Amino acid sequence: MTQAELALAGRRILQNVIWFSGLITAAQTVTAAEDVVQPVMEGAPEASLAEGSHDAERCAALTALHLQRAAGGPAIVLAAELVEVPASGLEHFVQSGYAGPGATRSLAIHHYCDVRGYVAPQNKFELKLPLAADWNHNFYFYACGGFCGEIVRDALNFGLERGYASATGNGGHDSALGFDGVWAANAPELQEDFGWRSNHVVTQIAKAITVVYYGEPIRHSYMAGNSKGGQAVLMEAQRFPEDYDGLMPSAPVYDYTGRNTIAAAWFAQAFTDGHGGSVLNDAAAAIVHKSVLKLCAAQSGVDEGLVTDPTSCPWHPELIACPARGGEAECLNPQQSRGNQAHDDASEKLERRGSLRLPLHSRNRDAVGRLQLLR
Repeated sequence: MTQAELALAGRRILQNVIWFSGLITAAQTVTAAEDVVQPVMEGAPEASLAEGSHDAERCAALTALHLQRAAGGPAIVLAAELVEVPASGLEHFVQSGYAGPGATRSLAIHHYCDVRGYVAPQNKFELKLPLAADWNHNFYFYACGGFCGEIVRDALNFGLERGYASATGNGGHDSALGFDGVWAANAPELQEDFGWRSNHVVTQIAKAITVVYYGEPIRHSYMAGNSKGGQAVLMEAQRFPEDYDGLMPSAPVYDYTGRNTIAAAWFAQAFTDGHGGSVLNDAAAAIVHKSVLKLCAAQSGVDEGLVTDPTSCPWHPELIACPARGGEAECLNPQQSRGNQAHDDASEKLERRGSLRLPLHSRNRDAVGRLQLLR
């Protein structure tokens, strides 16, 4: 190695030592990120990331970043382009558990840098960066739900319209959005990414890109998600607490294996019609819903139209089972009634797996939720 190469290698080793000892300053953080995520300037304007360059050029130059040696990598930026927000504004995304349709939006974003890429092997990501003047110096990550498999682009607008550099990922694989599990067959690496790794490595890469783009360190980082996304937030807290300053799980499926493997198998058997469908149709779900509310909607002394304490609601399927003689319009046929009872029995078995009671599998859970689970 030449003297210059030895000096450069020594400098990088020293930076790593400083970083991991927690002594690095904000200015050194930016320097270190730009060193590890070094732009390749061949074929690109030399000043594309320099102060004073045009926003479009500054954004497009992110495709020239070297991310092979970056923490969380190897990764690559496939596209980076400046997007003009239409006069109607950003597509509004209501994130379950955090803000309703009337939530205040603090900024009118007119342009942003849209960055798309992936971390090996299949952890696709999207990062929306507000212009420097609109950035609040913070980072926001939205964790995907269900079985993931797709980038929910509008979910980033929740953070973007508030000035956050906002990122999300596909959970480590491509699939139909919802509950398509075919991608996991004979693919242990993809299973591992989905289980715990994907959000962490995408976070590392997205943060590195953010620091290089603005030339400043991130002040605070926040992660949010609902359902499986909520579970992913808890997983991040458990495995990588240093990634985020604030973690906001909503309705987390914390026992993900029990909920979506053991319980789902039991429930599918309980409600199957034997032909690939469910014995709980819309009409049956509506009957159960009405019956549950009739019995338990006034638990607090006022009919609120909802069950405030499901675990104390004494509803059970036999209450609306169709009589043998017939003649009852709003009732469950024997197959539907047996399915509901089998569901409740399985739920109680699941709850006995440990000392923690799982309200989501409560014996008195409304069957409307059961119908949604099986469709």
